[in-house]
Amino acid sequence: FWARWLVIEVRHISETVGSIYMLFVGLVCGVGGVVVGGYAGDRLTRRAPGGHALAIGVSMLLAVPFGTAALFMTPKIPFMVLTAISSFFLSVYNGPSAAVVDELGPPQFAATLQAVFLFGIHVLGNASAPAAVGALADRSNLPIALMSAIVAFGVSGVLFCIVARRQRRESAQVDGPG
Repeated sequence: FWARWLVIEVRHISETVGSIYMLFVGLVCGVGGVVVGGYAGDRLTRRAPGGHALAIGVSMLLAVPFGTAALFMTPKIPFMVLTAISSFFLSVYNGPSAAVVDELGPPQFAATLQAVFLFGIHVLGNASAPAAVGALADRSNLPIALMSAIVAFGVSGVLFCIVARRQRRESAQVDGPG
């Protein structure tokens, strides 16, 4: 929601260039992140349980420094590069997230758990975030307000890494030593 405002109004990138840039970010970084996330999650899971959650956690944590740097970068090209990298890492979760939900719950409730997960991310994130960021921006400025999202990404990354570690530990306990 706030990407257009940040790119065009705050960073003063023309509407045409900003629109083309956002198309590039959505198609290349967004789709690329989804595909890489699915591949990385599956590959990590083949090596050890918790790989899907680890892929999400690491990608969220990697997005934090790039996103933070992008928010406070004033030259246009570095801003655009850092934003694209951050967007890539923030798209990674889409690939392995369904697998994590399925791994954490009983198989007979897979569809219900997926529905609750999707409802939660849309109600708690997509629906409420624009208003929350707007309220914060009214009290400061848009880059500062968007730091609330960066903090949420960092917290999310830590929590997914904890889930990955827990999945590995629980698997080791079930499998026993050796």
